[in-house]
Amino acid sequence: SSRVVVNVVDSAQGDNDVRAFVAKARKAGPVTVERTAEAPQTFAAGTVGGDPYYTGNVRCSIGFSVHGGFVTAGHCGRAGQQVRGWDNTYIGNFQGSSFPGDDYAWVNVGSGWWTVPVVLGWGTVPDQLVRGSNEA
Repeated sequence: SSRVVVNVVDSAQGDNDVRAFVAKARKAGPVTVERTAEAPQTFAAGTVGGDPYYTGNVRCSIGFSVHGGFVTAGHCGRAGQQVRGWDNTYIGNFQGSSFPGDDYAWVNVGSGWWTVPVVLGWGTVPDQLVRGSNEA
């Protein structure tokens, strides 16, 4: 409808960051601010290295985050194949896959999912932050 509406949770009306955001939004153009009793629920989550995902009835795991998605095993799917998260919601699709021989793939992330630059240690070893890159 060619308008911008910002929903602000009642309990956050006085928050300095919220007030600053609303003020900045109003400077950019016409904005309607609506109050709401509770925050919206998230129906997706972050993709974290070590977490499971599913292709059909096959369970695989996220290797680690990269820009726009995550790296995983190539034997888990082929380019174009759909990926669902632990909660059965759509994450993205295999964008490229190499197997047999090599065993790696790249899955894009969208639909409310986001990448988290961490690989879980699951209590056995410390969680590891993923950042930067090096040529193998």
